[in-house]
Amino acid sequence: MKNCILALSEFFLLLCTGAIFIILFVIIHQTLKQISFFGKKACVVVAICVSLLCITGLQQHFFATTDNSATTGQGDTLTNEFNFLLLPYKALALAILLTLVLLFLCKAGSWEKYKSMFKHPQRRIKESNHDEKSDEERRIRK
Repeated sequence: MKNCILALSEFFLLLCTGAIFIILFVIIHQTLKQISFFGKKACVVVAICVSLLCITGLQQHFFATTDNSATTGQGDTLTNEFNFLLLPYKALALAILLTLVLLFLCKAGSWEKYKSMFKHPQRRIKESNHDEKSDEERRIRK
């Protein structure tokens, strides 16, 4: 029974990891596509690599083993260096996932003051710039 539960938990962990990978890949790919710095093929490759690094960082952060008997002194320094390299990718993954959760909660709940924060930020910037220009134009006309 214990082996069956363990096998099912590993399957669900793999399923959740795959879903998180897909979410991260889509968001990172769309962002890279809008930048237009990379070509189409390079954009997909970079998005896959960044998503894999994010997933690796998340799994190492949340599911790291605490058994130090398998590693020697040299292994510990390599692991620490690898953790240091994965830190930005962990932060990126957590920021993307927490933003999605916050947006979902804003849409599901009745938090009007938070909803306006995420609606069309570019439009708000343009409107604020437009208001500033109209104020300047009014001063010039006077």
